[in-house]
Amino acid sequence: MDLARMRCPTLAELPPPPSGETGWPWTVETPQLPPLRPDASTWPRISIVTPSFNQGDFVEETIRSVLLQGYPDLEYAIIDGGSSDRTVDIIERYEPWLTYWVSEPDSGQAHAINKGFSRLSGDYLNWINSDDSLFHGALRIIAEATALAGDADLISGVRIVKDPATGYQFAQNIWRTNWPYYLYGEPDFPQDATFFSKHLLEKVNGVDERFQYSMDVAFFYRSLSVARKIILCDSIISKMHVYPSQKTRRADERKVVENRIMAQDYASKLGIMGRFRRMRFLHHAVIHISPLIYRRQRHRFQKMEWDVSTASWRLITV
Repeated sequence: MDLARMRCPTLAELPPPPSGETGWPWTVETPQLPPLRPDASTWPRISIVTPSFNQGDFVEETIRSVLLQGYPDLEYAIIDGGSSDRTVDIIERYEPWLTYWVSEPDSGQAHAINKGFSRLSGDYLNWINSDDSLFHGALRIIAEATALAGDADLISGVRIVKDPATGYQFAQNIWRTNWPYYLYGEPDFPQDATFFSKHLLEKVNGVDERFQYSMDVAFFYRSLSVARKIILCDSIISKMHVYPSQKTRRADERKVVENRIMAQDYASKLGIMGRFRRMRFLHHAVIHISPLIYRRQRHRFQKMEWDVSTASWRLITV
């Protein structure tokens, strides 16, 4: 389905949730936003890709969390690697509201993400893995950030981390404690809670398909080297499931190979500060001995916060 402009469906329009599922995004929806912003301008188009492979236990929650954002201009593509579980059956139930989907063998997650992006035209984009989801109202937060800073390259917020087995969850606000590392090329962004501009995606030439585990870290390495303005926000944007069989927890020799590529092809190209990145134990020393670099880079970062007195968002220096 190829739509020039797609309004998010309502809860009543979507298939009913599985028996026993309640709350967001099963029986709760984000209120529909008006077709235009309060100043009569159009909302930025937001495009999302979900790469998927045999994630039938999670993918429906992912799909509903994107579709129930109440957003007026959404593109959503699902790129499935040829799943043999119930994933395809689930995707087909939501086909009327998808910009594009396919289920066929591919070369891995990074390849699937790029394939999805090639089908989309959003002003701001992200990929949401098939075992992660968006928090309700997330896309409105991203759109409001673009209204404050129309030239923002990265907009990063907070993620919820949840253990499906125990139900335990907590908010992970990485930038609140780690953002000074960004000044030295340390890309510790919560991927699912970080959106980026089309301009930046084109500038970094998409996601590096040599990576199967660290494609997000590699992507943000390159993004930090070219980003002009980065907005950091305390609002919750996404939820990430953490469980024993999760891909990132697997013991795989490929991770060693990717770490070598990261050190040689990314960190070393960021100059002397990037080379320090290769020796993590020096980080604290670097922060103390490099105030000049710190000051020269800080202007790129702004915090988006809610001003209670004016009932509106504002940007301040971090």
